Amino acid sequence: MKSAKYGIFYFRDKELFVPECLRINGKSKRFKFMDFSSAEMAFEFNEICINDCYHLTDLKKLLSEVRVIVDIGANQGLFAIAARQHFAHASITCYEPNKILESVLSHNAHLLNAKVYYEAVSLTDCKLRLNFGKSELHTQTEYSEKGNITGTAFSKLVQRAGGNIDIVKIDCEGAEWELLEDTSLWRGVKSVTMEYHLWANKSKTPEDVMNRLNEFGMKIISDERISGGYGLITAARLN
Repeated sequence: MKSAKYGIFYFRDKELFVPECLRINGKSKRFKFMDFSSAEMAFEFNEICINDCYHLTDLKKLLSEVRVIVDIGANQGLFAIAARQHFAHASITCYEPNKILESVLSHNAHLLNAKVYYEAVSLTDCKLRLNFGKSELHTQTEYSEKGNITGTAFSKLVQRAGGNIDIVKIDCEGAEWELLEDTSLWRGVKSVTMEYHLWANKSKTPEDVMNRLNEFGMKIISDERISGGYGLITAARLN
């Protein structure tokens, strides 16, 4: 039933492939992806859009209203697709530092009526460079005065959103740790759904993430610990 909303019909996960045309809120749209046929792409689409690993269904039930959504680490736009499917009228803003994805992400964002900044999100305004992993999904940022990537302060991101964000999604391959440092930056954020990476800060544990979100006044909605040194956490202010 979840896949049928996207106009996709299959019986087993291994039979899933990502079609060019997806149905979003009942309308067929032709998206672009770098590799429709790859197993990695099918897995990511299945997890984000169908299995709802970021718990948008839960947040939709828990939050009285969702007007503003921010996607940090947008990649090709899969989370934005899922977000638009769940929240037809919310504003969606994507942040993605990897400009190799620009032709794909800009096209998809346009179909979703979403805005894109080709910037990384950091604690302060800065310059960074990209370190590429085995795929575009594993690209990391590194501070560099000679870097050609704009690092935008989290505080500016909140300001651009009008001072309040209903849902912020974070998947930035280790850069999430510094975003959790300043409590004051999170006062305007109602909920967060994020991937954390323990390999990026070996002194940290999943409990550190949960405790920090609790300090922000959020209640943990979901805590999924995955082998390989990372996990997914969703939390929200419920009062």
